Amino acid sequence: MQTTEQLALFGRVVGAVCVESAAVCNPLLEGHHYLGPLTSARLWLALFDDEGLTQVQAWRWPTSRRITEDVLELSRWCIGPRSNRNAGSWFNARAVRIIKRTFPNIRQLVSYSELGKHDGGLYRASNWESWPTHHADRFALDGVGYRSGHGSWDGVTVQSPKMRWRIVL
Repeated sequence: MQTTEQLALFGRVVGAVCVESAAVCNPLLEGHHYLGPLTSARLWLALFDDEGLTQVQAWRWPTSRRITEDVLELSRWCIGPRSNRNAGSWFNARAVRIIKRTFPNIRQLVSYSELGKHDGGLYRASNWESWPTHHADRFALDGVGYRSGHGSWDGVTVQSPKMRWRIVL
């Protein structure tokens, strides 16, 4: 019996966005994404060149309780160091097409970026629209936002406020 990783090798085309597994995608996240690898996702998309993996997107069901079930959330987007200029927007356009075919009931895609780490240029270049959270709106007023902080993954480090982005399908 073949594993998911072995089956993925047969369908892999260099230069084409393809569906992959966590085991194949996580090494790029481990080495090049500030949040690191992910234990699970609903859909893993990857791009390979002649030397290996160059780009990954991991899609999950939304983490916010305020977002409906017809939404898919981009949890990780990692563009490796060998990627060319405009590689992110090129990849994202193909990812959206794959999502439309794979999940016909999905009506909207969402993602979050940390205002302290990203300016949103890649999202804008990829036709995402800003859809600010209340944290981002407060941060825009004074560059601080909520004095109590914006949450913490480890209970110690205060996070930057998030900007929410969306694509309506």
